[in-house]
Amino acid sequence: MKTLALLTLSALLIGGCKTYYRVADTDSGRTYLTDSDSFRQKGSNNVATFTDRVTESNVTLNSYEYRKMTEAEYKADLAARQLKLPTSPK
Repeated sequence: MKTLALLTLSALLIGGCKTYYRVADTDSGRTYLTDSDSFRQKGSNNVATFTDRVTESNVTLNSYEYRKMTEAEYKADLAARQLKLPTSPK
């Protein structure tokens, strides 16, 4: 019983770990926020594909730079960017 409890706790701790990224398009200068759930680098050119968490748009970049962020940095930046989004008229 203790073993099952420890395995369950370990799985929860490991599964709950995300990495957060700020990705910059080096051609346009635009920046995006994403996380390890969607950020992928593919092929010999390391093309980046991810979901921009601000707009929930799928993004593919050939020329980019990225850096890891803390969860606190990510959440603060995400909240600030979402406040700047245009609201749709009702």
